[in-house]
Amino acid sequence: MPGFYSVLGDLSVPLSQSFLIHHQTTHDQWLSTIGHDGCFILAEAAINDSVPWLAEKLSGKNELARLYWNKVGATHASISPYIIPVNPNNWEPVKEHILTRDGWGIGVRLSWRYCYRSEEIQLQVLSQHLRSWLLVTTPEQDDVTLRLADWLVIRPLLEASTHPEASALFGPVAEFWHLAPDGSAERLELTHHTEHPSNITQPRTLSPLQWQAILTPSLLNTLQRYMAHLRQHHPRWHDADNNELQQFTEQHYQQALESGFRHDRDIVRYLALASELHPDFIGDAWAQAIMRDAEYTPAGSRMDRLYSTAVEMMDNA
Repeated sequence: MPGFYSVLGDLSVPLSQSFLIHHQTTHDQWLSTIGHDGCFILAEAAINDSVPWLAEKLSGKNELARLYWNKVGATHASISPYIIPVNPNNWEPVKEHILTRDGWGIGVRLSWRYCYRSEEIQLQVLSQHLRSWLLVTTPEQDDVTLRLADWLVIRPLLEASTHPEASALFGPVAEFWHLAPDGSAERLELTHHTEHPSNITQPRTLSPLQWQAILTPSLLNTLQRYMAHLRQHHPRWHDADNNELQQFTEQHYQQALESGFRHDRDIVRYLALASELHPDFIGDAWAQAIMRDAEYTPAGSRMDRLYSTAVEMMDNA
């Protein structure tokens, strides 16, 4: 990614672990790779509205493409990660709609043993594996959602892993790809897989080293994305000082988490309400009444109800 990793051409750069190989390459190599079966794009609906319909279209409405599953998955389809089957025939629309911003989609190539299986089997294998990594336990025993489609999570996590830990994260995957909008690409693969427990008690537990490795760059990337969104969509922030905007974003991002809002879209809406109403809106009587009510009602989630009530209040002001 610009500012973090330089593009060195089609070179292989060994990382500090001898078992993990990092290739600097281009989209051309990815195009060659997807000429074979077993390739997917992992992307999140929470940050890209195009993801659900594209996944539905290209998977033949296969629910295995949505990583949030069953009734909960249907309820939260608009914020779920998805795996999108890709090949040379459908790559252009995927590229157009998914690779719109750096880090908004990760390429995945399955191990050779799955490449000649049916797409249904491939989706079963990959979705089962990735679903097992959606929720992880931190060293402080907190359960958190792992942003699997974020290169600033996947790469640092693998770099901080032992060989068995990295093998567990790869599972049936042969290669993870970062595909930048400018045509550059990175690829991570193992020299070989080592033994790791196949039946993992959920949620998986990250080591202190793994957690520390992903926390700082991922949080920085997240805050910068929220800041860009606020500056673009809210007049209050159009010409604001960067330090002022950063302080606001950090403070209210933390408030959103403390209020129980963990999903990206909910946090974006929390920041929007703090911008358009006032920074301490969550303490208002109307907001507290919603917060005391059930998390989900026929009127939607808590954030759905907060947002719709706030919009109605502003319309009537």
